[in-house]
Amino acid sequence: MKKSLLIPTLLTLSASPLISLVGCKGDNKDPEPFKSDCLCLTALEDLDFWIQYDEWESPIENPNVQYSVNGGDWQKYELIFTPHNDEGEYVHLSNGQKLYLKGNNPNGFSYDTTGLYSAEGRLFEFYVDGKIDVSGNIMSLIDDGQCKATEIPSPGCFEGLFNAKESTDGVVHADQLILPDNSVNKYCYCNMFSSNNLLVSTPKLNANVLETGCYECMFYYCESLTQAPELPAETLAEECYDRMFFGSGLKQTPELPVETLANGCYNQMFFGCTSLTQVSQLPATTLAERCYQAMFQDCSSLKIHPSIGTKFFTCPTIIPERAVDNMFTNTYGHPHEITPGPGSTYCWYEE
Repeated sequence: MKKSLLIPTLLTLSASPLISLVGCKGDNKDPEPFKSDCLCLTALEDLDFWIQYDEWESPIENPNVQYSVNGGDWQKYELIFTPHNDEGEYVHLSNGQKLYLKGNNPNGFSYDTTGLYSAEGRLFEFYVDGKIDVSGNIMSLIDDGQCKATEIPSPGCFEGLFNAKESTDGVVHADQLILPDNSVNKYCYCNMFSSNNLLVSTPKLNANVLETGCYECMFYYCESLTQAPELPAETLAEECYDRMFFGSGLKQTPELPVETLANGCYNQMFFGCTSLTQVSQLPATTLAERCYQAMFQDCSSLKIHPSIGTKFFTCPTIIPERAVDNMFTNTYGHPHEITPGPGSTYCWYEE
């Protein structure tokens, strides 16, 4: 059964008289000044917000989380987890209300060393049973709302943060969400917007040097996402874009100009993107293990031909292990395995 947090009576929010929260300020201190650039969730309909966790062995404690509704006083969010309860308290928001979030977590908000809910980590995820927009600076969860921190402190720091629970819930717009300009950590955004079927816009991804798995499955099955963010990174890392847009609604790929690849860097990146029809150039002349494995598999609208249309890929003569396995399997008109051979060329075309 859902448990509602008691919100001050000046707000028109549902509440339970049995639960109260201790404010983040001391009894004899003035309220902390409100900072509107903190991470913000805007309710697009009446809904509940809560934090859920997945716990394994971890070097970090439960995160410190505080919230403000519509700029009111900061309140402590209660993370009361037991072996039989993996959810925190519920906060009810009415349509149009804004939930601001911050925390003092210099060692990281979540922690995961190997990505995708490994056996070595502790993840804390935001859930809603309705639609929201997200904006503001995500680093307010790290530096107690100062929004000045520039380094993501832990692997898996924001892994699964907005992972949607139901296909009709989750984030719609995220283009006003601010991520650090040039800092990533291993698996830091892994699964971040996974299964947000309503997502139509994304934050900017400005990092220039990537880390292992940093964007892995970031927009996994975001079926309404038709346009990818720009990917300006010049230095790739192992599995950095692995399954990044798996099953999404992209119609064309972002530019991928990097010529020095890493193991698994584009593995299954666009797997199952059934609306994809246009592909950017793949200029690398030296491949890495699994770099293009199943990259366009099951892209059923993508029309490819060895000579007709816009050439985007020529397979190098040296092919490392599984580098191009099933790269074009089950594309339009090709219901079978297609693994490029040395020197083979590929074009995309539209009729």
